[in-house]
Amino acid sequence: MSRKLSFVAIVVTALLVLPQPISIAAPVITGVSIPTDSMDAACRPRNEGVWSISSPPYPLNVNSGIGYLINPTLPSPSDFVLHDHVYDSSYVPDPLRAVVTYSFNVAAAVDQIHIVQHGNGIQEIQAFVGDSLGSLTSIGSVDIGGGSYPELSTSVFDFDNTTEGRYFRFVVRRTPHPDGWASYRAYLADSDGAHFQPIPEPATLSLLALGGLLGLCKRRMRS
Repeated sequence: MSRKLSFVAIVVTALLVLPQPISIAAPVITGVSIPTDSMDAACRPRNEGVWSISSPPYPLNVNSGIGYLINPTLPSPSDFVLHDHVYDSSYVPDPLRAVVTYSFNVAAAVDQIHIVQHGNGIQEIQAFVGDSLGSLTSIGSVDIGGGSYPELSTSVFDFDNTTEGRYFRFVVRRTPHPDGWASYRAYLADSDGAHFQPIPEPATLSLLALGGLLGLCKRRMRS
């Protein structure tokens, strides 16, 4: 009987507390950004003047500018999110421009980047992780090989990474074309290939947290 009362008390407390939207423990993306004016050709951030998105407000806006980089729907051809022609040398984009930064609500172990490619897309990526933008550490580079990629195909860059951090950054180090590249999407994924999702509206966030809490309570009641 006492266990049942404790369980009810926990649930009631959760319902009172969970309107606080950041109570979820699972990693979700809270921001995406690229340097302002870092793309020189037609693409969502340049066309719309939106180079950075973040939450709050909620949900994270994946239907504006750079937000389209993690939008779950596939675009039409030439509806780029990344598109630039400024290079340090042939096949090597300017690393101060060809860089994308993501933030999370809690530390996340990003293992893969799923790039939806343009024909002249991304060949090599170096990735960084950390708990602050001033202390990012490289987790290595992945080169998938050159050539022209099938339009709107997805390339998987697998870093075999287990290091967690609240910030994740990747830099495009090489492209198959000597002086131009573009991309439609860049999804972050865990070791199972599951995409990290953008942070939702508070009601959904609270339900996710409540679901996790109820599962924990049930396991404790059985023990």
